[in-house]
Amino acid sequence: PGRKARELCPQLIFVGGNFSDYQRLGDAAIKVLDDFTPVVERISIDEAFADVAGCTHLFGSPREIATVIRRRVRAELGLPISIGVARTKHLAKIASQVAKPDGLVVVDPG
Repeated sequence: PGRKARELCPQLIFVGGNFSDYQRLGDAAIKVLDDFTPVVERISIDEAFADVAGCTHLFGSPREIATVIRRRVRAELGLPISIGVARTKHLAKIASQVAKPDGLVVVDPG
């Protein structure tokens, strides 16, 4: 793939990645979620589902919780974060894709 990319775009610059940094930052972002709910299901290095249904009496609506999470991840880790809020995992995943690259989409119930 790299050779083909270079053929198609000769000015291409390859930049190495650092998996340990990605893992560390992903772990730190998950810890932010853990501050709001014990029900966190990590599905990849940078994706998770967090069920906040039982925490709204402490932290506000799901939209408010997501807004605070986004602020904290940005402030503490310097990372953009896209969040989708919905009643089901499937809808939340779609909403987070719509929210990219650095936004929040809430699918209201009903």
